Amino acid sequence: MQINLGKSRDAQLKMINQKNLLNDYDIIMIQEPYISPAQIDHILTHSNFRPVLPDTSKDKKKVTVRSVIWVSTNLNTAQWEPLGQTESNNLTAIHLKIEGHQITLFNIYNDCTNNDSLTALDGYLK
Repeated sequence: MQINLGKSRDAQLKMINQKNLLNDYDIIMIQEPYISPAQIDHILTHSNFRPVLPDTSKDKKKVTVRSVIWVSTNLNTAQWEPLGQTESNNLTAIHLKIEGHQITLFNIYNDCTNNDSLTALDGYLK
């Protein structure tokens, strides 16, 4: 599933409280998640998912996180790993290893005022 929450706390809580969320999705890619002003490094996450945030999100001086991936706790942690991030809070990525296949998933928030996300993605592809 992919969704832009527009930084809305209500939209994020509504999504978290969906009863079938875990049954319907293994991976949820969120753009513009709600971030509590009191806990800038904390993103509300459904209890049956593990959040993957950009590494740069740990630096509170950086811009607001605009990309996060939730990975279901049903997926064994040996089946996936977060990829190291570039200098962008607009990009998160995970690498999956399932049934002999390897897949890389990118979650990108595209800010139409600059090319930062494309530059960050280019860093992965080189």
